[in-house]
Amino acid sequence: MLCPLLQCRQELADGRLLRVLPDWMPQPRHVYAVWTQRRYLPARVRVLLEHLSAFARESALLNDDEDDADDGDNRAT
Repeated sequence: MLCPLLQCRQELADGRLLRVLPDWMPQPRHVYAVWTQRRYLPARVRVLLEHLSAFARESALLNDDEDDADDGDNRAT
């Protein structure tokens, strides 16, 4: 079973799961939020983009401690 490492860290630590290919990692996938360029975004769209941006920064499922942090500006504007 292919399971994201970040979702099964506790099971690996407890010995309930075993990594059988420790040197293999799948290709990273990117998530994009795309909207038309307007001077004013509707408030609900701005709130959604801000929520997704905060979730991506704070979520342990999306931020692996072993990876370097992205230096880019990922704020929704």
